Amino acid sequence: MHPLGISDEEWNQLTPEQKLEAHKQEEANRLERMRLRQEEEKRRQQEQKRREKLELEQDLAAGMLMQYHPEVVRVIGGKDNDFQELILSLQRPAYVDKVVFHADDLIGKHHEGKLAVYADGVLIKDRIDIKKRGKWHQVLVARLARNISFRAVDDEVHVNRVKVYGSWVSQGDRQYYYFR
Repeated sequence: MHPLGISDEEWNQLTPEQKLEAHKQEEANRLERMRLRQEEEKRRQQEQKRREKLELEQDLAAGMLMQYHPEVVRVIGGKDNDFQELILSLQRPAYVDKVVFHADDLIGKHHEGKLAVYADGVLIKDRIDIKKRGKWHQVLVARLARNISFRAVDDEVHVNRVKVYGSWVSQGDRQYYYFR
């Protein structure tokens, strides 16, 4: 294939200087396309950061206490898996209103994954059906908690993202009792 999409017939009629100029122009065009792709990618990344910042600001305004968004998502559950539970620590007591999470069941041959959500070991919601393609789920907690955990039931699943909403226990409310 000749530079600039020149046909064989046209190429054979060019002088060596013209052929060299065609190669130079082809390289200049390639570099310009690469520069434009890099600029577009940079714009996309900036837009993604802007959207993530806006989403974080909205989540914080709505009372988000923490979020879990790992770079590498681990498989939870399944017969041959060591990880049967994902435990998220809030580091200190909080009144947890709700937990919002995204999970999928794109693992293995069977797609029958289910999750149970716990707050400090107390079952909040059992057998949440996790769809193969993934979906956001919301679980109302409405209790004091330090840890939120997800346990796989029946099959393995991915928990891709978790957001915990509520309010921190203030310094004056620190006299609480926790029995298990």
